[in-house]
Amino acid sequence: MNKANNNEIDLDLVVDELSSIVGEKNVSKDLSITIAYSHDQMALTDGPDIVVLPETIDHIKEIMKIASKYKLPVTPKATGANMGGLVIPRYGGILVDLKRLDTIYKIDEENMTATVGPGVSYGQLQIEAWKKNLFIVNPSGPHSVKVIANMTGTRGIGHYAGKFGLGDNQIIGLEVVLPNGKLIKTGCFTYPSGEKAANCPHSPGPDVMGLFLGNFGSMGIIVKAKFKLNPKLEAHDLVVFGGKMNEMFDFLIELVNFGYSNSMLVRWPYICFLFGRSREEHMWMLKNPWMDGFILTFIEGTKKDYEYHFNRLKKFAKEHDIPMGVFGSMIRDNKHLPFIGGGPYNKNDMQHAFLKEPRKLHDFMFESVRILRTRGGFAPHCPFFNLHDAKDIWNDQLEYLKKVKAPLEETCCYCQVVDDGHYVLQEMDVEFNPDPNKMLANMNSLLGIIKPMVVNMFVEHKEVQYYLYADGGVFDTAGPVLMPGTTHILKKMKRLIDPDHLMNRGKGVSPKEIGGK
Repeated sequence: MNKANNNEIDLDLVVDELSSIVGEKNVSKDLSITIAYSHDQMALTDGPDIVVLPETIDHIKEIMKIASKYKLPVTPKATGANMGGLVIPRYGGILVDLKRLDTIYKIDEENMTATVGPGVSYGQLQIEAWKKNLFIVNPSGPHSVKVIANMTGTRGIGHYAGKFGLGDNQIIGLEVVLPNGKLIKTGCFTYPSGEKAANCPHSPGPDVMGLFLGNFGSMGIIVKAKFKLNPKLEAHDLVVFGGKMNEMFDFLIELVNFGYSNSMLVRWPYICFLFGRSREEHMWMLKNPWMDGFILTFIEGTKKDYEYHFNRLKKFAKEHDIPMGVFGSMIRDNKHLPFIGGGPYNKNDMQHAFLKEPRKLHDFMFESVRILRTRGGFAPHCPFFNLHDAKDIWNDQLEYLKKVKAPLEETCCYCQVVDDGHYVLQEMDVEFNPDPNKMLANMNSLLGIIKPMVVNMFVEHKEVQYYLYADGGVFDTAGPVLMPGTTHILKKMKRLIDPDHLMNRGKGVSPKEIGGK
């Protein structure tokens, strides 16, 4: 079914039925509303036929029953910060905007957990967690991002991943509304005591929670989740090491082996993305690089713990002849970061908050509106692979970028250690210039990143790309080749759960076998 087929359905009747559930003001098929849901930086479609804003779990159950009745595709949307078209409807239908389900049901101080709805953002939850001297492991993304969508969709990739693992490691239980409108419970929610159950993420026997992780809303709508929180320790800061990229890749391995896996490596343009307060400042920073690459290592504990680790790292960096600094000290001593082209922070700058509490940078990620601040950008390359392959893959991409004459000074690299160094995620960001005359340069940059990704994933099999699942056509083609058993099982489960292929149609797995069987 495409959007044209949806025109055979009496959409006014559908709107009336939805209005009876959520109220007239929370449903619209007006083009002035639906067009806002039709595009992101990578995708452009005709948008949904109808936008609906539920407020309760019961609303979502009834919405799914109506969608199932009329066989209308459903696209659930939380933040929409993703730039790969994941929440942009390809086949019209109903877009379910989840922002009104923004309830923090409970923060359990004793057991260090939070139970939230799908409209709750990291910033919203972090504020409440901080009040109780706790914090939620957040992603390397804007604080406006919704917790459930990020943790379950793109696995909550962030700068705490080296110590705590990815975001999906923080999930204890999920409640999901299926396409038929029924609610199922997974993880700790499966126990008879429900939300009061032990904080064990595993249900008795096989746990189906994995079906709803990384599926981008293609199996159902997650309406409630319980997450781990962690103690907000007395002393916490960000130690910074700098040097050439290849040197930093080698030093990152040394750091992990030395016991400091809570680290990530970023290239200079990523710093420009983060800290340029204006287009002018951003461009000045790109043209005046302070260093090629940086490793950011988080250390925390009691003051005594912090001093011990700081002195240990200082000695280690000196032995390797690597420059080292401390983010908090740089902020407090200079009233701004010394590599920024503008003046000190003032009360009108959101960065002014760092002067008092530098931890706000990484617990709230205020700076991560970077992608949209001055020019734009996209990150089509986000694979997982072995830490020891990271440098080689970066250099492969560097060679491709040179071949296509892409602007290297605008190419970012972000290598995040995950799970005590068992693997890394390496994201490649490319800036783009919105000037139509610069489109060729933009495409060269994109090709310079995508081509080595394809070689590594499909030819050399060095990496796993989580966005592989995001495009149904690509997954249907590549899935049976790269992971035949898994693809077969996923298709079976899709047919069982969503036989009419209502959920986020065109993304993830299709219920049909290859060849239409």
